[in-house]
Amino acid sequence: MVNTNMNENKKAGIENAFKAGVWYSLSAIAAKSISIITTPIFTRMMSTSDYGIAATFSSWYSIFLILCTANLSYSHSRAKIDFPGQFTRYVGATHTLSYLITGVLSVVAILFLSPVAKFLDLNPALILLLLIYLFSGGTINISQSENRYCYDYKKNIFITLFTTVGTVLFTFLFLGIIKENRYYAKILGFVVPSLLLAVWIVILQTRKRAFCINLDYWKYGLRISMPLIFHTISLNVLTQSDRIVINKVCGSEAAGIYSLIYQYAMLINIILNAINESWNPWFHDIYNERRCDLINKNITPLNAFVSYICIGCITVGPEAIMILGGEKYISGQDCIFPIVLGLLAQFLFSHYIIIEVHHKQTQFTSLGTIIAAAINLGLNVALVPFFGFTCAAYTTLIAYLVLYLIHLYITRHMLNIHLYNDLKIFGWFGVVALYGILSKILYRTIMPRYALFCIVTIALFAIYKDVVLGLIKKKRS
Repeated sequence: MVNTNMNENKKAGIENAFKAGVWYSLSAIAAKSISIITTPIFTRMMSTSDYGIAATFSSWYSIFLILCTANLSYSHSRAKIDFPGQFTRYVGATHTLSYLITGVLSVVAILFLSPVAKFLDLNPALILLLLIYLFSGGTINISQSENRYCYDYKKNIFITLFTTVGTVLFTFLFLGIIKENRYYAKILGFVVPSLLLAVWIVILQTRKRAFCINLDYWKYGLRISMPLIFHTISLNVLTQSDRIVINKVCGSEAAGIYSLIYQYAMLINIILNAINESWNPWFHDIYNERRCDLINKNITPLNAFVSYICIGCITVGPEAIMILGGEKYISGQDCIFPIVLGLLAQFLFSHYIIIEVHHKQTQFTSLGTIIAAAINLGLNVALVPFFGFTCAAYTTLIAYLVLYLIHLYITRHMLNIHLYNDLKIFGWFGVVALYGILSKILYRTIMPRYALFCIVTIALFAIYKDVVLGLIKKKRS
């Protein structure tokens, strides 16, 4: 009887994880679809220079958000296991620590406003908006992590759709008001809905009496997350340094073109993050039970699905850029293939990072990312002035490949963990790379390119027909 109940609980847990994963992915796709539909309107209402400044603002936000949250959300996966029944208070403690860090950073930035503004290549008013955005973004980041590990997908869907729709509506509103320096409209479109949502989350957390100061929780969280701060900052430098270097070397117009291409490729990243957000809690629960067979059974079709998404993104790239930005952005289409391939590499090496996090061996993680970020930044500084902004996409791809190999080495040789079939995982990278090369050759011919995509679609469906039909059957039930 006890075993029956345990099996039923495990089955329910897997079904909850599946349901959460489906809804995370659907909400992410819906949110990104709204963003894509409105992007052509925004790009035609703004100059490429204004678009580039707004993109630079977003790049700095992504980097500083890591410092403000101290990457504490990375500790939530283990905290849920190590502090049963105390997870809500643990999350409240991470909120409190995040606010303290953000407050200190804000005081320093305001005291040295002019030099900080000059260094970040943003005017002082944008620095103040950045500080507000960091407060609200940190609140949302930690709250979403809590919802994710509690499989509370409805709250996260609301947060995703509220920020997306709110950003669009407020951007339109401010574009109608602001006639010059229209990058302010785009940036205020980010900040205002994020701030409103953060205030709502703070009110809810206060009612639950979740906020607390707990030194034991802080020490526990920082022991896991501190090494990952350098990892995540370096990963963001790896991702964002392209646009920052392009902005400084080639100008804001080139940064705007590259940013639009990157935003299109980010459609994949949004979906991949949604998949990871549903996979990671499930992985930690199943891996904690040492059910490695179940993990390997599911990881191959998962990688196949992700690779297929990447293939589709590469295929429709030229037409998507024409729709999103028009003729003035088409010079960036050659960046699509390497950017997408780099994002696939990032998804694949996340399979190894999650093992490092589960075993609380994150001290190795940061070193690899720092090395990869240094390689990327060095190659960007050395090559972009000579080969232009397209080169930046390839330097990032090289850095991601280096990082993949580093995490493979850490997991297999330093931690001595052999969970996956590593050749099978990397094989998907090879498949997408080969397809990308062929598709890039066919970029100026539509029919052969889409014919190639149809052949790949039929082949993958034939291989994974049972998996696809099984998922459809489960979804209907």
